Amino acid sequence: MKRPIVLILLLASTSELAADKPLKEIDADLLSRGKHALLQENHLNAMWSRKAYEDAWKLWGLDQKPNHYLETFAARYGLHPAPYENNGLPMGLRQVDQNELAGIAIDCLLCHGGSFNGQSMVGMPNTSLDLSSLFRDLSLSENKLPFPWPFHLNTTRGTTNAGAIAAFVLGFRNPDLTRRILPAYLGWNAFPDLDPPAWWLWSRKRTIYQDGGTDAQSVRATMQFLISDHTAEEIKDLEDTWQTVTLYIQSLNPPAYPFEIDEDLARSGSKIFHNHCTRCHGNYGNESSYPNKIIPIEEIGTDRARYDAITATFRKHYDESWLGEKYSSLKTRGYQAPPLDGIWATPPYFHNGSVPTVWEVLKSDQRPNRFLRRPDTNSSSYDALRLGWSVIRIRPDHSNSKTLDSNMLFDSSLFGKGNQGHTFGDKLTDKQRWELIEYLKTL
Repeated sequence: MKRPIVLILLLASTSELAADKPLKEIDADLLSRGKHALLQENHLNAMWSRKAYEDAWKLWGLDQKPNHYLETFAARYGLHPAPYENNGLPMGLRQVDQNELAGIAIDCLLCHGGSFNGQSMVGMPNTSLDLSSLFRDLSLSENKLPFPWPFHLNTTRGTTNAGAIAAFVLGFRNPDLTRRILPAYLGWNAFPDLDPPAWWLWSRKRTIYQDGGTDAQSVRATMQFLISDHTAEEIKDLEDTWQTVTLYIQSLNPPAYPFEIDEDLARSGSKIFHNHCTRCHGNYGNESSYPNKIIPIEEIGTDRARYDAITATFRKHYDESWLGEKYSSLKTRGYQAPPLDGIWATPPYFHNGSVPTVWEVLKSDQRPNRFLRRPDTNSSSYDALRLGWSVIRIRPDHSNSKTLDSNMLFDSSLFGKGNQGHTFGDKLTDKQRWELIEYLKTL
């Protein structure tokens, strides 16, 4: 079985506006083609054999293969059952049946296929993925050494180092996308691992990535992952296909809040939102609008590692390539304030997933510095009061427990994981925070 030299799994931090037409005017056939291309077509070479997947349980210290193997495998690595035909594999893994390339490949749903309370959804952030363990175990199950990535794929379950993978893979290509023997160093070790954004936010944006560093009309920006496996000609030939994929992603809608909402409290909260939040995050409802505002890094005050990671060298290499030919990168002053549609379904918060609930976003002194993320996405792990994931806080003196060896640990003192900044909610009263949170459930 042929193995790619390197691979990138990214749509992890991108969003696209691939056409000027409103979605309601786009031909339904284009959306159907994009959906089929995303969910049913193979775009990367197989990395492992099907047998490696079926035998992975032998690494778990078990005597026999578990019943309901798909569900058990998915839970172990933070994946979710596919809500579409997927050859008995969880979202994010794809059966490839192409002669010598037959086996298991990855796809975009690895990071962008999530679930809540047993309901899987395309475009929902996967907040439970353990990427490092998944890649390691599938390689070991095939009696092969894992690929020696020169950076962490993830340091906490639910995060991925998408930017580092992008910089690493792009470094192996010349501006015309022909391959290089030795990569150009584009600063891949300067990127932190981040939480993936929700796909349903894409249609609202004019610029993409956490720093708003790419024009949202650039379909090519979403094609970076193809660099790992395809020739330059093959990549370019796929641009029309990825135009339709982009249109399909734009058509996705946020899930409705699944619990009861106090309508009186929400009405009070809408006034607070209008007075304090619309300038950056936009309006919702009948007069929906989004300002696409970039907040200077000194003003927002959140962890700046992702902002600093995009160097002039990286930007120049990207801009001179086919990827940046139509739309060059944008040097911004900070982070883009995201739309808040379906905010209830996108915890943990901030670009690095450092804040478990909206309540803690709005009250900075309540943010836990060290906590364990829950291993599942069941409603029992959800904090409907504070709006976000219920986590296990770790005491400062609790440093030698074996529990802390788990990749479920989030430590805000580590590189790129700071939970500071965005203190705008500190000026509110607790009553105002509860009202605002109730309103946010309606978005």
